[in-house]
Amino acid sequence: RLTGKPIPEEYLEWQAEKWGVYSPEIGTIPEGQDMILDHFNIPYDRRYSPDLDDIVRSMSKGNDVLIGVDARVFYQDPSIPPDSGHTVALVGRGLDPVTGDLKGFYVTDSNFPGGAHFVTTEQLKASWDGLDMISVPEKLAA
Repeated sequence: RLTGKPIPEEYLEWQAEKWGVYSPEIGTIPEGQDMILDHFNIPYDRRYSPDLDDIVRSMSKGNDVLIGVDARVFYQDPSIPPDSGHTVALVGRGLDPVTGDLKGFYVTDSNFPGGAHFVTTEQLKASWDGLDMISVPEKLAA
């Protein structure tokens, strides 16, 4: 989205596999995520051991946030093996219109292309691995 050009996921998988940082069995390792972002000249900031406040702070600055989740918990699908990692992008916050309290996040997910869907804060906390997060600007500087 930031590049202004559609980049098929198949291309990203092919490129990362060529670099040796992706396999269909395990996905993309963190260094591979960095390599892809660098390849497309997308500025980002990776934080280790973030908390929910770090996510909210980053998003309040207009950033999208990439985080790792346990796919089994995230999709609430017991057929997925435990501790199956997956990365999703948090692209918006869901705030209560009366109180302003955080109710959840809008997520884009390569397993569900075509739009964002909402997950509650509780759903996200239950599935988030909490290891790191990548913040990327919503728009590139002109």
